[in-house]
Amino acid sequence: MTKAIGNIRGRHISHADLNTIQSVVVKHWSKCHAAISRHLCEQWNWRQSNGTLKDCACRAVLVGLEQKGFIELPPRRTGNTRQLHYDIDTSNIFGKLHDFSSPVLNMARSANDMVLWNYLIEHYHYLCNPVIVGANLKYLVCINERSVACLGW
Repeated sequence: MTKAIGNIRGRHISHADLNTIQSVVVKHWSKCHAAISRHLCEQWNWRQSNGTLKDCACRAVLVGLEQKGFIELPPRRTGNTRQLHYDIDTSNIFGKLHDFSSPVLNMARSANDMVLWNYLIEHYHYLCNPVIVGANLKYLVCINERSVACLGW
């Protein structure tokens, strides 16, 4: 049995696995981390019980191995590659909640709503772009048709 380097996200990583990872990273260096993890999942046939690739878990494995100094990943791509820009009113809102119309929670379902939600989180959240792993819900909160908050869990 091959000695394991460690256990990350429920996967035992052996020296042979590390060699496979390094070859996939080198082969797909020009691609994003998500593409690299998809290629690795396909090579390992690492899937969830529903048959989809364990892409998020694989990215966590890659980042964990990089943090421990076992591999080097390509630099993270920053910002939205589509260079979207929204004109967001960021002026302060003063008053009590009852001074305004009721807040409206809109589930981000359409592609446009999801892009807006992601844009707002990327530009205004203190972590810049936190990843919500697994099934999730995303809402845009509006007052007088103005986005005032993003909720996600």
